[in-house]
Amino acid sequence: MKNKTPFLENPTFEKVLSEGKKTQGVYISLNNGEFVRCECKKDGVKANISFDLYTSSCNHDLTQVAQEHLHNEHQAYIKKHFFAARYTGTIHNMFFGTDIYFDVLYGDAEEWFQKILATLN
Repeated sequence: MKNKTPFLENPTFEKVLSEGKKTQGVYISLNNGEFVRCECKKDGVKANISFDLYTSSCNHDLTQVAQEHLHNEHQAYIKKHFFAARYTGTIHNMFFGTDIYFDVLYGDAEEWFQKILATLN
């Protein structure tokens, strides 16, 4: 059984990855005082990042404009980086109002993690 979900100060991809191995992800505080749940995983060359924006302490709704912008930016990223690396596995690309779930190459995970945090804040 995994431990209770902790709250994480000054989150980075690596901190969430490390803490998430012991739990079901972590809670991260946004600038407006809301908390979102985040989970990061590494699978070979791929990193998976997910944000649950609908929790008991938060009902954050990512705007339609932000959803489309992130989706389109990630689609371009997939074409440029995953296809160039000849990656053949599943690549997630979901940016919804209350849920974000996507994959990037591990070397780009921190940049994308911070990009999502900046969008949420």
